[in-house]
Amino acid sequence: KKHFDYVIMDTAPIGMVTDTLLIGRVADLSVYVCRADYTHKAEYTLINELSMEKKLPNLCTVINGVDLKKRKYGYY
Repeated sequence: KKHFDYVIMDTAPIGMVTDTLLIGRVADLSVYVCRADYTHKAEYTLINELSMEKKLPNLCTVINGVDLKKRKYGYY
């Protein structure tokens, strides 16, 4: 923190290995990146559990690959 404003680390998904949880202990922010129409609903449940149990700090979610031309339920 003395030398850099931001340090971004790309890690494996939580369900695959536990390395991310170990790194999360020293992180200021965690961003969970999901892909629309690819990430399963069960994985979103895991994200909610991680957030409620405070296993990752300041957990945020980014959903990429949203096709705005498709008409689906929800907000855009």
